[in-house]
Amino acid sequence: MTTQLTSIRQPPESPWRGRIRVGDHLAVFVGVPGDAARHAHHAHQIVFSGGDGSGLVVDGAARHGEAWIVHSGVSHRVRAGTGPATFIYAEPWVYTLETLPQFDGIALQDADACLQWLEAEWPATPLSPELSALIADVDGLLGEPVRVGDLAKRQNVSTSQLERRLGASLGLPAKQLAIWRRLRFAMGRVLAGATLTAAAHDAGFSDAAHFSRSLRATFGVRADRSLIPVARDHQPPLAEASRESQAGVSGESEDVGHRKGSISCDP
Repeated sequence: MTTQLTSIRQPPESPWRGRIRVGDHLAVFVGVPGDAARHAHHAHQIVFSGGDGSGLVVDGAARHGEAWIVHSGVSHRVRAGTGPATFIYAEPWVYTLETLPQFDGIALQDADACLQWLEAEWPATPLSPELSALIADVDGLLGEPVRVGDLAKRQNVSTSQLERRLGASLGLPAKQLAIWRRLRFAMGRVLAGATLTAAAHDAGFSDAAHFSRSLRATFGVRADRSLIPVARDHQPPLAEASRESQAGVSGESEDVGHRKGSISCDP
């Protein structure tokens, strides 16, 4: 007797559609969220959804009034809703949830306005000069292998001292910090219009597949199904893009290589 095994076909993950703005230590997504497989990342996450939540579920988060809160490092997943929502990501070594401002009356449906308001109203913890220098060193090495020993030499400390410093200030080992910064930069390149392959190589990933695996492990989404559609939504309107192109011709835009360490995605 032959036993046939029937595989259960899983429905495809719902893609994310909307606009994202990325600051130095904050990021804001506004749109219709899709699915995100279980993951954990190095940012606090605050989620606001319109009305009754429109079917959106953030599994692993704590509900506080109108918002879901996911602390840095906590495993969670997102199941798609049908209405708009706002996702805020904040690096915990700069922003604490205890000082999160009240959002009453704030236009959460505008990613640009929300990011600007947060940067103005949310008290930020200044990075120490040593930590700022270390992150700048990591950013400067993104296009090549980031070796902990090389970073330690740049900081004039031993490897063990460097790891202790990172553990105390960021809660991250050097390798995880490098991956985090690579992802930030690669995502910024895609949002600016680069292909997955070009963004991966520029950020120091071995190839697009390596970048995609790291993105999924960190944020639970597929680059082709979610990051690319968001990148299309991220692009400025045609008239605005034309003005930016003319500014570039006249020499007013910055060189892409010079911007590499800032990971700024504002148009």
